[in-house]
Amino acid sequence: MHPALSLKLLENLPKRVQASALAVCSSNGPLVADSDVKTVLDYAKRNHGEESCLPFLYGLLDPSKIPSRLDAEHMERFAAVDILRVTSTLQTLNLTSFLFRDAAPEIWSRVLPWVVFLFDYGSTLAIPTQDPRHPHRIALDFLTFSTRLFSYLDVFRDRDALRVLACGWKVSQSFDAFLVSELGHHFTVVLEGVICPGEDAMDSTLLLETLCDGIDGGPQHLAKVILDHLRGASKDIHERAGDKKPIESFLGIVELVMHVDLGLNVLHTRRPRATGLFLALLRYDFVGVLSKTLAVLVKQKAGATAIGEGLQIRIIGQLILVFGLPPGNLRLPEALENHLLESLVQLATTPSDRADGVLHGEITILFKTVFPDLLFRYSCVRAFQRVLVSTKDKLVGIESRFKSPQLVESWTALSQLLTKRIALLEAFQIKQPFLKVCSNLKCTAVLVKRAFKRCSGCMTFLYCSKSCQIEDWCRGGHRDACSSHYEMYLRDRNLDLTGRDRSFLRKIADVNSPVDFTYGQTAKPVVGSDSTIVIVAQRVYNEHKVIPFHPGTEREAQYLDASLSRVPIVRKAYDDLVRRASESNGHLSVDLIQYYPGRNRFSDDGQMLVMPVYSSRPRFQRFRSAGNSKEQDFREEDELLLEFHY
Repeated sequence: MHPALSLKLLENLPKRVQASALAVCSSNGPLVADSDVKTVLDYAKRNHGEESCLPFLYGLLDPSKIPSRLDAEHMERFAAVDILRVTSTLQTLNLTSFLFRDAAPEIWSRVLPWVVFLFDYGSTLAIPTQDPRHPHRIALDFLTFSTRLFSYLDVFRDRDALRVLACGWKVSQSFDAFLVSELGHHFTVVLEGVICPGEDAMDSTLLLETLCDGIDGGPQHLAKVILDHLRGASKDIHERAGDKKPIESFLGIVELVMHVDLGLNVLHTRRPRATGLFLALLRYDFVGVLSKTLAVLVKQKAGATAIGEGLQIRIIGQLILVFGLPPGNLRLPEALENHLLESLVQLATTPSDRADGVLHGEITILFKTVFPDLLFRYSCVRAFQRVLVSTKDKLVGIESRFKSPQLVESWTALSQLLTKRIALLEAFQIKQPFLKVCSNLKCTAVLVKRAFKRCSGCMTFLYCSKSCQIEDWCRGGHRDACSSHYEMYLRDRNLDLTGRDRSFLRKIADVNSPVDFTYGQTAKPVVGSDSTIVIVAQRVYNEHKVIPFHPGTEREAQYLDASLSRVPIVRKAYDDLVRRASESNGHLSVDLIQYYPGRNRFSDDGQMLVMPVYSSRPRFQRFRSAGNSKEQDFREEDELLLEFHY
């Protein structure tokens, strides 16, 4: 036993207090005089935790007095005396925490069993919610004194202890702002000992289960608690410039998210997928909070301190992971609205105190890989357009102030790509009549979209009249392929593309792709018509490379291999579209557009979008002309307005 816990120290107390303390410590029964307990505790509080009271407090926490049976009669008697003693003792320990550092391990071995017991069985004891002995209050008290009393952070790796502390963390968020800030910081200190690097760190799955158990909720509830904490810490960072505590508090929870969410933590996962916690975080504005906080840190020049720069690096790294995992890639516009681009540019012009250049390296990844991968989405390009318009004067020649050649190179390439995509967006936004083509190959009438009726089976094919639908069903082959086209329809809905994204992808593939091929480069088909050509618009270095092939050739097998796409196409529906193209006498063709929904880390991260199209596009006509193929006499003024065939 530590000398500070010896009963001999009770001799230093005043006679009356000493008598009460000895009476309590010498009692072996379940009941002791409340007056004796109150006398000693009152003295300890008045004297700020007189060191001589420590043996008394230690004896009061004897775990052997925890009830071993939970029958109603015994628990009622226990609730009348022992709980009052223990909770009062916890309050006293909180007031005198500075005295217990050397004796902390032995104190911990007695505090933890009591705290866990009270937390687990508080509802069984039928204690009113407003009573200070309620389990929520016990958890809050435990969080309040734990990091002040116990400097040995590894003790918090105990699952029961962390469960109670998590409950206290959740409960603390309903208090005033100052207390929320202080207790939130306490919890991040606890987490430091739980998720620190090394073999002793708690397993991420076990940690997630423990936190959910402590807050009495699932991943969605945990996400809400996390975001409430981050918002509070972000507000404190804004209002308390120069204070390290809010930064440490924010950083601790960001580290927690990266540790417990497998979708974000495993950087080299072959097939990453969004977890329930990840989706809930996005729903509660995780990206917005990160972006706003980064903007505040940049404005305050918090990167001048090691902790400030560390938080900036963590936020940018977290955003890289979020944007690379669908549906996090849909949140880029939200981040740009919260000044993400301005913050990154400002950081790129600021010297870093770190010799390893991690901060500028993370920004380079965003400029070189992450942002270009998302510029096939209409919403992302439009968001960049708004930001560049509002910051045009600030960004002119900004690359000359960048602190590394890698930043200059990546920013220059991104700027050039943005210029092209924004010009394409402006042309795309010009309002024109939205025309469609009848799916009956014997009709192919061009009308406004609202004039057509959609097939209720496949939800894809359009017909200008009932007779055209019957004709195509009975003689056009739609009866055999309708269910397959419906499978394709459902598959395309899972590709996480909006209608505008599809149209914009078509625009990129059709207008912005170079025409660098000739008819002789395509192999002769094994089956089908020579005039039937499938074009693959494949993303290569942030652009789209056009690759034509005939159905039935080796190239077709190469580009339709399921391993090239995380969501394989419905082959029967594709074959039906190719058949229709071959029977259309050159009126129709098929496009396969390969794109990457988020991070482009592995070749099979790509997805294939099948688009049946009208064959009168300028680049396709130049391709057919190069092969001395007879051009069709089309109504060019109508065809130029078509976005899709179906």
